[in-house]
Amino acid sequence: MAAPIDLDDDEIFRAAAHEGRDRLLTDALTGLREVLNPSRLQTGTDVHASRPTVYQRFRAPSAPGPASGPDRWAAYRELVADEPSGRPDPSGRAILASTIAASDHAWAGWERSFEAIAAALATTEAPHDRIVASIRTHLDHQFRSPGMPAGWVAQAAALTASDRWEGERPADEDLRVARAVLAERRRMYDELTEGIRLVVEVALDELHIRPQPGIDARTIAVVVQCLVDGAVLRALVDPDGVDLDLVAEATYRLAEAFTLPGALDDPSLPVADATARADLVTAARVRWYGLDEPTPVADVAAAAGIDALRADRLFPSRVDLCDRVLRLLVGTDLSHRGAEVVRPVILAATLRRLATVADSHPGVVARSLDPERADGFGVELRAAVARAVRGLNPGADAVEASAQLVAAAGRGAAGRDALDALDRLLGLGLTLTLD
Repeated sequence: MAAPIDLDDDEIFRAAAHEGRDRLLTDALTGLREVLNPSRLQTGTDVHASRPTVYQRFRAPSAPGPASGPDRWAAYRELVADEPSGRPDPSGRAILASTIAASDHAWAGWERSFEAIAAALATTEAPHDRIVASIRTHLDHQFRSPGMPAGWVAQAAALTASDRWEGERPADEDLRVARAVLAERRRMYDELTEGIRLVVEVALDELHIRPQPGIDARTIAVVVQCLVDGAVLRALVDPDGVDLDLVAEATYRLAEAFTLPGALDDPSLPVADATARADLVTAARVRWYGLDEPTPVADVAAAAGIDALRADRLFPSRVDLCDRVLRLLVGTDLSHRGAEVVRPVILAATLRRLATVADSHPGVVARSLDPERADGFGVELRAAVARAVRGLNPGADAVEASAQLVAAAGRGAAGRDALDALDRLLGLGLTLTLD
């Protein structure tokens, strides 16, 4: 290790170091411009193209992606539109394009992280243990997700352009680029928050608690995300100074602090009934694991220690309990949004979870998704998927596409090839199959 630096020993050295810290505040993007200069990017690409060709791509006022609807490249186009006429900024566009590419869900590692979280939540451990384990799993995945450091490098360079920052700002040319980078990072955080919100809703349902008045699951997800981000950054700097098991438990307790007893979807449900319902769903998940034909509700009630009359009142039939189990395991994140704001990652995550549950609880999926039913979770899910398809591909027959997508996912591993084929046919960009 090099000898410690003592700035007090050398006035010239000290003055230069102070100038350096000032430039870290205002000129961080200048360093990125050097690293991400289009002519440099050409040397590492797998696509054969000359340097002038690559450079010209970043001079042109266009970008990949759809022209309308959910668009990952919206910040890029906004930057292009904001540039003074006749003054293209190729290196600035390269910085923003690289930031957007670093948010690709498969490359960044988010998909694998949420798959691992779902697996942790699907075990038969006690609810507290499963939830804390899922948080710890999420923490562990941050340290092998390339999107985390790559995105933070760009984000750190752009922070002094934030509306929250009250100090000196970058020069005008860098300011435009920095604001576009922050806009892309906000979009990225919005997508992550939706995934975490779903996990929060699953946890609240499992624990038969609900958010306090004035708080919702998304707010809890944002607070949890802030704690996780801070813990990950600190652990990267000081690997031995952060107990990640303690962080996982603290995250659980932080989320719990904003809740009250009661059912998430029906605050008017008495606490005793909310508790019994959650216990029945947990017992059904365990007893129906791997079964092609779910056992009667009375059997589940006996295993959960719930009075048969109360169980019958909460779930009059097996299919009602199947619906509740599937709703918990698959989630309802598609149901909370209109077609115009559904992103491919949300639809893909829903279909992957359905395929996973189809393998672990085939009987539950078969009963809930029975196409002959006129109501229930299967009907809601197909309607939500149809809205998503309509938003992602307005020219598709959304109802038919939804029926085929849900049916393919409902076959589990046996339907993965069909899902991939439908994705390609419909041009949805779901990236359904993981390596």
